[in-house]
Amino acid sequence: ARLDLIRFTPGYQVFFENHSPIRIQGDTALDEATVEQLEPGAGAAFRKYTTRSTTAYTLAVKHFLYNNFSRLRDVLKWEIVRSAPSMLSLVFQTLDSYVSKQFRSLQVKQLLEYHMVFLGSSPFQAPALYSLMSHLDFKSGVYYPKLGMLALADDLYEIGKQLGVIYHFAAPVERIVVQ
Repeated sequence: ARLDLIRFTPGYQVFFENHSPIRIQGDTALDEATVEQLEPGAGAAFRKYTTRSTTAYTLAVKHFLYNNFSRLRDVLKWEIVRSAPSMLSLVFQTLDSYVSKQFRSLQVKQLLEYHMVFLGSSPFQAPALYSLMSHLDFKSGVYYPKLGMLALADDLYEIGKQLGVIYHFAAPVERIVVQ
């Protein structure tokens, strides 16, 4: 691994207006207990929500993220077809409506929807498919490069140079050629 990634422990802390801060651990059982404190009785719904977020995340990474769908067989895979009904329901409703069907607490809803700010959207507009981001928070964990975020850009630059990429800095873009 070029980047020495270190897991945050805890993952992060959330500060709510007029409410005590909470810590997200990146451990489903511990975070379920936190959600249960915010909304008594919501632990089981949180467990179901994160399980579904893992399914969406796994399908996205395995079948969609690195696929340009140039052939019909790229889409017609059994795992995709089998999951289509539940995944389509995540495409045709907003993240807020999806979360609101399962949770009442404003703090829990904010916790499950805040990713949209970083993605430049809103939970009232973004599809519920983005619930897959919860997999990273509550199951995978939050990581950072030991040398800081600039190390990521530096490594990408070095990899590009090794692959023969020629960089032109502070130059106007006239066209982009893709081969």
